Amino acid sequence: MKNSRLFISEFESEKRLRSSSSFSLPSLSLFKKRNDLLLHGMDGLTISMAEKGDILVTRIPLKDVYLHWWKETFCEVGNISPNSSPSDDNETSIYHLLQKDEATHEILKNSIIRNYAVTKEYYDMCNSIGMAVTEPDLAIVTMLNQKSWSNELRNRLGYAPRGITVSSVEAFDACIHKMLNTYGNVLVKDSMGVSGRGILPVDSHKAAERLSLHFRKQTEEEKQIFDFVIEPYLNCTMDFSCQLHIDRDGSTIIDGYQKNTGIGFGYYSSEILRRDETDLILSSGYPACVMNIGEEMAKTGYFGYACIDSMITDEDTVIPLLEINPRMSMGRFNLSLHQKTGKNCRLSYLEGTASGHGSVEKMLEDLERIRILYTKDHPYGVIPLAPNTWDTAKCSATDRIRVYYAIAYEKEGDYEKLLDSWLKYCAWNICSGTIR
Repeated sequence: MKNSRLFISEFESEKRLRSSSSFSLPSLSLFKKRNDLLLHGMDGLTISMAEKGDILVTRIPLKDVYLHWWKETFCEVGNISPNSSPSDDNETSIYHLLQKDEATHEILKNSIIRNYAVTKEYYDMCNSIGMAVTEPDLAIVTMLNQKSWSNELRNRLGYAPRGITVSSVEAFDACIHKMLNTYGNVLVKDSMGVSGRGILPVDSHKAAERLSLHFRKQTEEEKQIFDFVIEPYLNCTMDFSCQLHIDRDGSTIIDGYQKNTGIGFGYYSSEILRRDETDLILSSGYPACVMNIGEEMAKTGYFGYACIDSMITDEDTVIPLLEINPRMSMGRFNLSLHQKTGKNCRLSYLEGTASGHGSVEKMLEDLERIRILYTKDHPYGVIPLAPNTWDTAKCSATDRIRVYYAIAYEKEGDYEKLLDSWLKYCAWNICSGTIR
C-alpha cells in the first residue's frame, strides 16, 4: 500500500474557499442547502483516473459488486471510508472526517495524495496528523480560483473578452451602464461563484438597477468583500476546455482537450472533440495561449492539475481563457476514460426523481442483460460512475437524485442507440420526471 495514490474529493471547492462576508448574486441564494444526494456520492467519480493499486476515499463505502466489475473491466482499485459520528453534519468536510478517524492516518501518511480540489480543510488535516503538505499554498489556490484573477491575466495577455473587475457597489454602478451601452448584453460573474451558478446575464439598464439594489441590501447585512467581473456577453457555438498539469519545475503539459455542454451556465457533459473542431483550435494558436497561461500560473507558485475553460464564438473566433479551475475536472475524468477504453467517450449525468427501488447490484445485472454495459467482452456501452448515487432504495418519492455515467462508442450513430436504451432503462429503474 505504501506509495499508492490516494484520491480524495471535495466538490464545490469554491464554496469552501469563499468568504462568508462576500457579496453574492441572486442566483446563489437558491443553492444555500447542500444536497446530499447530488454531492455525497460524487466522490466516486475519481475512479475514472485510477490505475491498478490506487485507492479512492469515499464518504460511503463503494459496493463490492461495483469494485469487482471495475476490476474485471479496467483494474483493481481500493476503497476506504472514514468513520463519522452523529455530530458530523452534512457540511463536514471529508478531510475533517479523515482527520478524526485515526485508523486512516497511516494510509494517508504512506500514500501519494491526489486531491480533486484543494480546500482549507486539507491543510488542517495535514497539520493535525503531522502529514507533509504536497499542494501549493492555500493563498495561491484561492487566488487562482478567482475569476477576477483570470480576468486580470486575460487583460494582461491581451486575450478577449476584456472584462472589468469591480470591487465596490459604486464601481459596479459606474461600470455596468457603460458596458451595456457598448455591448448591449453583459455577464456579471461572482469571482468565487460555484459551478457556473455565480454568473448572471444582464441585458438592460433596469436589470442592472435591480442587481445594484440587491447588492445594496447586502451592504446593510454588513457584507464586506465585493469582487465581481463584468464582461461582454459572447455568442457561443462551442464551449471547450484544456486539461493540463503544471510540474513542480514550472513546466506546463497539455494533457488533452474536451468539448463541454452546459445547462445555462452550469456543467452538463464532456466529450472528445471532432477532428474539424480540434483543427480549428490548433490552427488558432490556442496551444501557445495555454502555455502562456500555464507559465503565468507557475510564476505564482502553483503546480498540479488544472482546467482552462474556453469557447468558440459564432464567428469561429477562439476565446482562449474564460476562467481557470486549479483542480481536476469532469473533462479530465472523461479524458481518462477515453484513454482507458480507446473509444470515444461522453460523460454526463441524469437528474430526476428517485424511483425508490434502484441499486448498484440490480443496475449492473440489468445493463449486462440488455447488453449496454461496458465490459471487456463488450467494449462499448454505459460506464456507470459515482455508484453511491445509484442506490435509491432509501430515497423518498420526492427526492431528486443525480446519476453520473459515461458512454463509450465508435460512431455517433452508435452513441445515439446506446443513449436511447440507457434513458429508457433509467426512466423505469433509476429516476423519473425531469431527465436531462
